[in-house]
Amino acid sequence: MMFLTPLLGFFSILLLSLYISMVSHSLFFFWLSLEINMISVMPLFTAKESFFSDELALKYFISQSVASIMFLALSILFLMMDINVFSFLLSLSIVFKMGVPPFQSWFTSIIMTSPLSTLWLMSTMQKFIPLQILSQMVINPSYIFFLTSLIFVYLLLSMKNIFSLRMALIMSAFGNSAWMLSSCFSSKAWMTFLVIYATMLAALLVCAINFSINSLTSLSNLSPLMKLLFASMFLNLASLPPFSGFLAKLILLKSLIATTPLYLILMLVMTSLLVLFSYLSISFYAYTKNSPELNYFQSPPFPTILLAGCSMTLFPLMSNFIL
Repeated sequence: MMFLTPLLGFFSILLLSLYISMVSHSLFFFWLSLEINMISVMPLFTAKESFFSDELALKYFISQSVASIMFLALSILFLMMDINVFSFLLSLSIVFKMGVPPFQSWFTSIIMTSPLSTLWLMSTMQKFIPLQILSQMVINPSYIFFLTSLIFVYLLLSMKNIFSLRMALIMSAFGNSAWMLSSCFSSKAWMTFLVIYATMLAALLVCAINFSINSLTSLSNLSPLMKLLFASMFLNLASLPPFSGFLAKLILLKSLIATTPLYLILMLVMTSLLVLFSYLSISFYAYTKNSPELNYFQSPPFPTILLAGCSMTLFPLMSNFIL
């Protein structure tokens, strides 16, 4: 008997891939952890027997396989020749694995048709191994600046007239990915930031799932208290002061100033301001728009309030001791 339940088996293989990446110092074992990680996630897309689930699984498999082949081939060339261009291409293959612009098409198409729980997994845990690999590599800061600039340009062109909750969260994932990529010079920094971001995103998704919020227009059906809670979690994800998202980035900036060029820090700040402006518009719309079917006495359950409160206040205090 290998596993007691399919869910336990999924998490066991997933945690095994994360553990291999944490203890590895070889590009081959990094590649092995990526392959094990891909195998562990595939059952999530095929759990429901339908044409769309098979299509999602095929998209994910093809994109990850192409990135894995690129990573393995470039790793061999990098070890044989040790040329800077191979280092840059190797980092691009890892960014392809993450689904970050300019390689975001497979990530966006999967998230737009997947459950919100899959959105959380793909935006957080599936970025752990690529970030771990980048933190073990010696990367030129200009490479990170180039990738961050591409993310900024993509957000600038895409963050107009967003009415889908998933698309808004995808834009936030891209913006926060730029911060994680820039903090790869410090393993503690990006790990702590990833944990804080995962908690903030989980709090928002739990609220969205409990109240069946699939689009931003459905926010008008919420009570004023629920709108305030949802808008607060949105602004927390957008790093508005004094929420934990802002404090986490502030602490991260403190650790980046000593090792990161100023132009990269300015690009990160501009990316955050762009996401914040868009999320302020969304929060203003959510709080001012009312529906005739509005239930004024609707209140969030206590676990949701507790999780939201922890994500907005507790974790920046923890990160202050970790970073």
